[in-house]
Amino acid sequence: MTITILNGKIPEKFEVEGVMLYALPRAREQSIFPKSVFSDNNTLFLYIPKNVRLEKPLHFLYQNNSKQYFSHHVIIANENSELTLLEEYQNNHAMNVTTEIYASKNARVHFAKIQNENSSATHDASLSIHQQEESVVNVFSLSNGARSARELIKINLHERGAECILNGFYPLKNDEQKLDYFIDVNHHAKHTRSEMLYKGILDKKSKSNFRGKVFVHQAAKHITAHQSNHHLLLSKEAEAGSKPELEIYADDVKCTHGATVGQIDPDALFYLRARGLDEKESMKLLTAAFAADVLDRMKNNFIKNQINMTLAEYCHE
Repeated sequence: MTITILNGKIPEKFEVEGVMLYALPRAREQSIFPKSVFSDNNTLFLYIPKNVRLEKPLHFLYQNNSKQYFSHHVIIANENSELTLLEEYQNNHAMNVTTEIYASKNARVHFAKIQNENSSATHDASLSIHQQEESVVNVFSLSNGARSARELIKINLHERGAECILNGFYPLKNDEQKLDYFIDVNHHAKHTRSEMLYKGILDKKSKSNFRGKVFVHQAAKHITAHQSNHHLLLSKEAEAGSKPELEIYADDVKCTHGATVGQIDPDALFYLRARGLDEKESMKLLTAAFAADVLDRMKNNFIKNQINMTLAEYCHE
């Protein structure tokens, strides 16, 4: 189900299959929300009650024609609940968005974001996730729009068995286009797990900067954490920076990190050209192969189709 939010006009109340969506005025009347989250008039509250599993994904489509827009989302997934949510941004100017996700015991949250904004727009986003016992949160990000974009992501695995999987893809192809990712994953408890895979393809004079950090607290023994960040540069003028970090204060943990920055393999390009493909077709195949493993991690068909449509439009611009 798609809900279009134009210039910040949030539906006052919406309910589907037991999932409740509130704008700020109605949310203040509900005792289910902590008072600390009532920060501004552009706050949207999504509440999934205990044992409710939403079968179809929710799709929030944000379209903004005003000069600047601020948005705040609070998502509460109660015990044994499940939700699939796609946030998609199509803005022309400045966008500032904060999303908070609270996953209770055994909750399942599948969160995806498509940032496909105008090439002159700016996008500043913050995602904060708090997870309780045995909860699982999957995050997928596609960032290919905006002149300047910044993504701050902070994960807190508070209780035993919590798991967070983060995947992202960012193809940048415009001069002066810039994207920054800053990701912090905090393991507070034993037997928690995190995984991070982000890939970028950069062309022309575009720039990206990725910093991923895993922090393992002293009490968080027997945890598993993996992070990978890889870049493919299609231009000599494109720039990519990658800084994976591990800070570990516990024993008996499994933590890995890796980062690469490289260009198209000339031997692979020659191989395809020698078999009758022109240079454009060969480059398309090689870049698709580079992106395939991260894109294939999106299992929801509706969201996968939205991602494919966005990338198709992007490739034909």
